[in-house]
Amino acid sequence: MLERKEVPAALKWKLTDIFESDEAWEEEYKATEKEFSSYDFSVFKGKLSDKQTLLKCFELSDTLSRRLERLYLYA
Repeated sequence: MLERKEVPAALKWKLTDIFESDEAWEEEYKATEKEFSSYDFSVFKGKLSDKQTLLKCFELSDTLSRRLERLYLYA
């Protein structure tokens, strides 16, 4: 098995397309962690039968999922 430094550049993901640097990743990680912990998910409890509340729940889920996916891919 090759180490990353031994793999030809053409076969590597271009990580800078996801984050410009490890520091940028760290900043996004901290921001996502802070934002996620600030949400009060109990506002959705027992209210998902309302279409507007359900939509807000889905939108929040999509937003967090996209941010977490970028963090995961880069890591």
